[in-house]
Amino acid sequence: MVTSVAIGAGLGAWFPINSVAGRVMAGSVLVPLLLLGINIATDIPLSYITLLVYGVSLVGLIKFFRSVQVGEMLRVLINPIFVLPLIFLIFLSTINHIGYQSFEWDEFASWLYWSKELYLADGLNAGELAWQQLGYPQAWPIALALPQLLFGQFEPMRSLAVGVVWHAAVLGIAYEIIVVYMQRNRWASPGIITLTGYSIIFLLLAAEALRKLVPQDFLIELPQIFLLSSVFGLFCLTGLGAEKLRGLSFTAGVLLAAGMMVKVSVIAAVPAATVIVIYLSLAQSSGASSGGRYSNLALNLVLFSIPVALVQVVWAAYAGEFQSGLSTLSISFDYSEDHVALLARLGEAAWAYIGSWKMPLTLMSGIGLAYAAGEKEFRPIVIGLLVYFVFYSAGLFQLYAIRFGPVEVAELQSHQRYLRVPLRIMHILGVIFLLILVVTGSIFEFKHYLSARGFVSVAVLAVILVGGYQLYVVRQSLMDVRDRYSLSQERLGVIKELQSDRKALEPFLTNFGNSKPLIALIAQGDDGYSLRVVRFLALSNRKGEDRIKYRVLNGFTWSEHSGDKKRQPITALKLTEILRAADIIWGHRRDAWIDGIFKNFTVGCQKNISWRFLVKQRANNKYICIP
Repeated sequence: MVTSVAIGAGLGAWFPINSVAGRVMAGSVLVPLLLLGINIATDIPLSYITLLVYGVSLVGLIKFFRSVQVGEMLRVLINPIFVLPLIFLIFLSTINHIGYQSFEWDEFASWLYWSKELYLADGLNAGELAWQQLGYPQAWPIALALPQLLFGQFEPMRSLAVGVVWHAAVLGIAYEIIVVYMQRNRWASPGIITLTGYSIIFLLLAAEALRKLVPQDFLIELPQIFLLSSVFGLFCLTGLGAEKLRGLSFTAGVLLAAGMMVKVSVIAAVPAATVIVIYLSLAQSSGASSGGRYSNLALNLVLFSIPVALVQVVWAAYAGEFQSGLSTLSISFDYSEDHVALLARLGEAAWAYIGSWKMPLTLMSGIGLAYAAGEKEFRPIVIGLLVYFVFYSAGLFQLYAIRFGPVEVAELQSHQRYLRVPLRIMHILGVIFLLILVVTGSIFEFKHYLSARGFVSVAVLAVILVGGYQLYVVRQSLMDVRDRYSLSQERLGVIKELQSDRKALEPFLTNFGNSKPLIALIAQGDDGYSLRVVRFLALSNRKGEDRIKYRVLNGFTWSEHSGDKKRQPITALKLTEILRAADIIWGHRRDAWIDGIFKNFTVGCQKNISWRFLVKQRANNKYICIP
C-alpha cells in the first residue's frame, strides 16, 4: 500500500498540474503504460522495468515534497489520497489471517488470471498467453501485477492496494473540488472548510457512490469509473481556476490513454474531453486576439491528443493480430431491421435497471448536474458528461448489435455491469455538485450557523461519526473479501471444494514430470463456472516454476439426451473416446450415466465406484480410482 501511494506520488510529480490527488492518480496509471510500452519495445522483463520505475518514482517523490512549502505540508498530507490508504493499512494490520478469496467468474477467467499469468511470464511476449485469445488491452492486469512483480509468490491481497489508491485518488480530487469552491467563495475558515470537505467525502463513501473503499473484486468496471471520474473531476478544478488548462490537457490525455488500455469502451470519453478542452480554451482566452485564441486551442488539443494517439498506435501495431471483435476500436454500420427491436429491448432494460439500482442517488445526482449546468465553472463538465453518455450508449448498442453472439444478445448479457460505469460517474460528480449547492447555497443558509456557538464542536463530532462508520465498513470489507460471507455460499462451496481437490491432485501431477497432463473436468449441469476455477487453479503460484501445471479439456457437462439445455448432447461411445484422451479425469459433479461410462476402463472400482480423480496408468491405458 505504501509503495503504491509512493509510486503514484513520485511519478505524478512529473505532471504539470497542482492537484495532489490528481498527481497520484496520473502517476499510478502511468505505471502500466510504462511497463507495457517498454516491455513491448525492448522485451525487458516486467520485474526489471519495475525497478526502473521505482528509481524514477523515488526521484519524483523527493521532487514532490521539495516543491511543497513547509507551511503547506499539513494541507497536502490531510488530502484523502493519503488519509484513506492509511486507514486501510491500519485495519489491514489488525485482522488475523488476512487474504483475498477470488469469487467472480471474470476474475477466474480473465482479469486476475491474466494478471497472474503476466506475473509468472514476466512479460507479454513469453509464448502463448491466455490474454492473446481475445486481445484485450492489458493495462489493468499489468496494474494488478505491479505489486507482485518483485515477490516470489503471487498473493492477490497485494493487488487490492491498486483499487484502494485509485479510489482514494478520485475522492481526493472530489475533496479538492469542494475545498477550492468554498475557498473561492470565502464560505468559511480553512478549518471549517476542511471539516466540511471530509464530511462530504465520508458521506460519499457511506452512499457507496464509487462502491466501498476496499474493492470487493478485480473486475474491469471500477478502474474505468476511477479513471473517468478523475478526468472529469480534474476538469472541474480547471473550471474553478485551480489548474492551468495546458498542463491538465496533457494529464487528461495520459489518463484517457491509460483508460483505453484498461477497456476500449473508454474511447467514448475522448470526444467528451475534447469538447471540454475546446470550451475551456475558448472561454479562458476570450480577451485574446483571434489568432491567439485558436493557437492556444490548437496547442491544448495537441497536448491532449498526443498520449491518446501514441498509446493506441503502439498497442495496435503490437496486438493487432490478437484483437477480436470485443477488443478492437473498429466501428460497423451494418445494421438491419432486427436491430430496431434490439434497440427497443436494450432501452427498456436500461430504463428498468436505472429505475431499480440506487434510484435515490441517481435522482440526487441528476439534481446536482442540473444545478452545475447553471454554474459557468461547471457547465463545460456537464456538457462533456452528456457527450460521454451519448457516445457510451452508442458503443453499448454497437456491442450487442454487431459484436456479441446470439446467446449474449438474447440475454442482454451483463448490461447491468455496463450501465453501472456511466451511472457511477454521474453519481460521484452529481452528488458533489448537489452537496456543494446544499452547503454553500443561500437557500439553505448553512453559512448562518457557522458563527453559532459550538458549531465547530458539532462539525468535528459529525466528521468523527461518519468517519467512524467508515472505519467499521473498512474492517468489515476486509473480512468479507477473505470470508465472502455476503455472497452466494453455494458458489463459495464450489470454490472451496475445487481448491481442496487441487491440493489433493498435486502429488499426481508431479508423476508426469515436465509434461503437462491433460485433465478432463466432469461438472454435470454446471454453467461453466467450475471450468474457469479449475483453469485458474492450473496456474502456478510461484515464479521460476512452469506457468501452467496442467491443461484442461473444453467440455465439462454432457448428456445422451438432446433436450437437456445444461448438457452437451453426445453418445456414450463418443464421450468415451474424448475422455480417454485425458491423463486425469476430475470428477467434480458426476451422475449415474457418467459413472456407467467409466466402468469400462477403470481398475479397482468397478463394483463400488467412488472417486474424485481417475489417473491414467500408461502401462495398461486404464485408470485407477483416487477417492
